[in-house]
Amino acid sequence: MKTIQRGILSAAVSALACLAVAQQTTASVVVFNSQQGYDLVAPTFGISTLDYELDGYSGVYTSISGGQNDTAWEIDATSGVEGTFGEWVSSVGQGESLNIEFFSDSVYSVGGIFHVLNAQNESAAGIMRLTLSDGTTYFNQLESGGTYAAFLSSEINITSLTVYAFGGGELESAGISRLSVGVIPAPATVLAITFSAAFRRRRC
Repeated sequence: MKTIQRGILSAAVSALACLAVAQQTTASVVVFNSQQGYDLVAPTFGISTLDYELDGYSGVYTSISGGQNDTAWEIDATSGVEGTFGEWVSSVGQGESLNIEFFSDSVYSVGGIFHVLNAQNESAAGIMRLTLSDGTTYFNQLESGGTYAAFLSSEINITSLTVYAFGGGELESAGISRLSVGVIPAPATVLAITFSAAFRRRRC
């Protein structure tokens, strides 16, 4: 089942590259800078996306984690992760990367709202470098209020995303206020849904 869905995704990548909201970064990865575009395209290829708001954290953590089963994730940084309540999570130390790890083989898209944070912990204009586990890298120009970006992989599952911020000549921090994780359900899950639907039809 997953092989068939991956094949459908592969066939669609070249078509996606024609969309104004998407940019093809490699033969198998498309990056979106529009959530509207992503939300329109991803479900077409069997990807189910869950959003995680990261504005509820306050204080310093070794790491933070969320999701469950196929969408389980963890965010860490060299000096730890800091939550600014009502805003975002970021690395404690400036000039560090935020590292996001995924724990299933079902993640085929990842995105969210990203920020470049200055020394005053304010969301500023700058450049964000996003790097996937396969080495695919995308540089995104961010506005002061943060910017949406998302990757969609058509061939291999995504196991990590590294986020690094560049500002106006001084060390900056990368911030994330919302994380989006898109998965293709495991074959067993698809079968369970199918059998459940069939069972309900037989009882009617």
